[in-house]
Amino acid sequence: MSVARALSTLAFALAPLFALACDDAFCEAGEPCDCSNRDQCFFECEGSGCDMSCSAMTTCGAVCENDCTMECHDVSDCSSSCGDNCTIDCHNLDDCGVICGADCDYTCEQSSRCGVRAGPNSIIDCRDVSSCVVECDGRCEVTCLRVGGDGCTVRCANGDDPTSCPGGLQVCGSCT
Repeated sequence: MSVARALSTLAFALAPLFALACDDAFCEAGEPCDCSNRDQCFFECEGSGCDMSCSAMTTCGAVCENDCTMECHDVSDCSSSCGDNCTIDCHNLDDCGVICGADCDYTCEQSSRCGVRAGPNSIIDCRDVSSCVVECDGRCEVTCLRVGGDGCTVRCANGDDPTSCPGGLQVCGSCT
């Protein structure tokens, strides 16, 4: 079988997958990138300042560098990875998993399971969820309100327990 024929056969076999999914051609730094009403979508955005959004689908994933925003709602599974100074907003979904660098602003609301590994100086907010698991690689502030039976788990990088601060805030580090 020739290489050209093998590649065309592979492209034909994969075509249904690409018809249901967004591809990274839709994402460029500084431009809004939206994916909705599909089965799955996977964003990859090179550069800083990506603005991504997923809604009304089964699976969404995003990878970007610094200064990115990601909104994910009405999705079964959402995951993202970004560098420093990112804002991630997950709501009305089953699972939201995030890895982000320093100065991460992560919100997870009205969802089943939320999980984040965040760099130093991050702010984490879990509300009206079944469970929330947070790993802080440095100082971070975690708010957990109305978390269900699986609870809110906060792990600090140095192995210490988080500090309880006024207003229900848990902090890896000291209260400000």
